[in-house]
Amino acid sequence: MSDFDYQSYSDLESDESSLKGINRYKKNTRYGRRRSRRLFLRRSRTLSVSESNTSAQGSQSRSTSRSRSRTRSEGAVESRTSMKIAESLKRASVYVSSPKSAQIFEINRLQEQLAAAHLCSEAHFIFIVDINTPQGLYHENGLKCSVCEKVSIFTNFEPMPLHKIQEPNQRLYVANALTGIGYDNLSLVMATLCLKIPNKTNFVPQVLQTYDNLNIFIHKHFISVIGKIRSLHNVETNDSDSIVNIAISVDGTWKKRGHVSQYGIVFIIEMDTGLAIDFEVLSTRFEKCEKNQRERSAHEFRAWLTKHKGSCECNWDGTAKGMEKEGTKRLFERSIKKGLRYKWMVCDGGSSAYEAILLVIFNDMIEALTNKDLLRRCLPGVTQNSNECLNSIIWSILSKTKNHGYRSIRGAAALACIYFNQGRSGLLEFFKDIDIDVNDELINTILGKDQERLRKSIVATQKQNDIRERKKTDSFRINCSRSGHE
Repeated sequence: MSDFDYQSYSDLESDESSLKGINRYKKNTRYGRRRSRRLFLRRSRTLSVSESNTSAQGSQSRSTSRSRSRTRSEGAVESRTSMKIAESLKRASVYVSSPKSAQIFEINRLQEQLAAAHLCSEAHFIFIVDINTPQGLYHENGLKCSVCEKVSIFTNFEPMPLHKIQEPNQRLYVANALTGIGYDNLSLVMATLCLKIPNKTNFVPQVLQTYDNLNIFIHKHFISVIGKIRSLHNVETNDSDSIVNIAISVDGTWKKRGHVSQYGIVFIIEMDTGLAIDFEVLSTRFEKCEKNQRERSAHEFRAWLTKHKGSCECNWDGTAKGMEKEGTKRLFERSIKKGLRYKWMVCDGGSSAYEAILLVIFNDMIEALTNKDLLRRCLPGVTQNSNECLNSIIWSILSKTKNHGYRSIRGAAALACIYFNQGRSGLLEFFKDIDIDVNDELINTILGKDQERLRKSIVATQKQNDIRERKKTDSFRINCSRSGHE
């Protein structure tokens, strides 16, 4: 072994111990200085070797750790995936699909085109599928004469201009908005029927536009309802200076339970007519901001955000619990512009709406709420239960378990008000506004739902009347028995 072949610190320590006496007594001699220098070189060499070994061992341990974690993660993914869907995916990849396809045809259009298509004598039609790229449910086919081979255009619906949506796709968007079924479920249903629908990129914006149209439509309806309420108080529609005092019922609902919701809705129902007259949707989520921040660069996002601030869908920066309070405050603030003053309010015991209202005079409220006619309307199923009914309608359209945005919830709230005030028959006027023809099947479906609702309401009203009469009879018997004892 050479002078520098030290393998560990133990060898170094032994040398140091052996040289302590030499360094102590012969420190300034030539021999002492030489031994000191040799010891310094050995120490430096040993430290460098030890550090390199340590770094090599550390890198090796890190690579081993990474490989182990990668092996563990890959193993976990592989085991879970293979146990669940890997085998079925393998079989599906080699599955032989059927060549079947389908199209929806409007019968009147079909008959007109068959009558107008060119056909030579003693010839027959050859049907050419999709001579142009299909647009969702809209198809442009061809009818070719077997003799002269002339091709006549054969569409399944009346073609629309380029700036308009084709009719079958428009009906599909409206149907999805009215039912809240969602793109994934709808695509599965239509694919089962061998039908192809528009892709999701085109589909979702059109459904959101339908929800926006519903919101515009319901606010027009609210104006006509308010006009009827004012006329019941002998106030003319054109009289904008007169303010009508009314009693209302207020209640809020949330997208999620537990005061963690990002969306909340507050509805107002007029107590005399039982009609919904206004609502407010509150959101704490920056939907478009989150999307554009992901898709744009930092510079592009800042430029976009400057223009977007005025129309951001996030209209509330407080808590979910405070949504009902804030929504009620906003509804009260804009009531005067509509010619109404919400002077009396009925809400549930846990409502925070009352805290937000400073316009209500307490003494007048007590006097009004002790009125017999008003108390009779406050029986279960008439006032606060009406708000709960309205709340349940919206979440029957949009499920609380699925993800929905501000525009969808606002449109569903508008649709719930249509159903609550007019029944499904109110959709006929909405269909007219968006230029959708209503056939017998759609009318029968709408009328069937409303007739069932009317039948149930008559049965419920009869039960309430029976209960009221029974209570009156029991009270009369008790009074008679007491007077007899006296």
